Amino acid sequence: MKKIIKSFAQSLLPAPLYSRLTAVSARRFIERVERERGLDLLTQRYIAACGREVRGGPFQGMIYSALADHRHIGARLLGCYEQEIAAAVEDLCHQPYEQVIDVGCAEGYYAVGFARRIEQARVIAFDTDSWARRACQELARLNRVEDRVSVRGFCSPAKLQKVLGKGPALVVLDCEGYEARLLDLEAVPQLAQCDILVELHDAPPTPDHPLVQRFRATHRIDLFPSVPRTVADGPRLDQFSAEEKLRMIDEMRHSWQGWATFRRK
Repeated sequence: MKKIIKSFAQSLLPAPLYSRLTAVSARRFIERVERERGLDLLTQRYIAACGREVRGGPFQGMIYSALADHRHIGARLLGCYEQEIAAAVEDLCHQPYEQVIDVGCAEGYYAVGFARRIEQARVIAFDTDSWARRACQELARLNRVEDRVSVRGFCSPAKLQKVLGKGPALVVLDCEGYEARLLDLEAVPQLAQCDILVELHDAPPTPDHPLVQRFRATHRIDLFPSVPRTVADGPRLDQFSAEEKLRMIDEMRHSWQGWATFRRK
């Protein structure tokens, strides 16, 4: 029934409105789950003890905004967020990109992180949630890259094609399944010249995934399945128990979710 209602709403509402409503609804649902599990209070305890500077990973040294204090951002602050792709992200940080496009930027972890690491790149960050856009703008300001980070709303395939320049570009996507619509080589032919980092939501990261099949001819592809967290992940935390640390770094991700990088041939 939920799928029928979702399909009906999607067919009636304009795409930008539908996308905004679903993004806000998803954020509020996740925030409620975080509160019920006490993860917001755990995050605030950590911030009070250790501050808002990211302690490790490819974006070590990034300062987080107080706008995200109520969110479950422990793994980001500890530097072990999405650690499955940390080495790939580090490698991308050393590429000569002139442009980074981040679709589904949330509070700006990747948009601002890449802006800090790739000093010549201009970043365009898209998110349909107004809270996410405010948080991303604030994160860019705190990290002194606001002059190179432009934050926008809904991204359609036509908009993606329009903003992509001719120079080296990286496209980052975490948009809850909408990646299947955006990563369309017919609608966005410039993607053939881009590198892509995408979180896959609709199926496990396997060679049979539809997006892998779609980009096989134009890109070199690496797949990254998600891995359960252990207390050994992340730095030592003397102020917290092992159980609290494990809760802090748990990203509440489905076991079958994962990521892919598509590097142009």
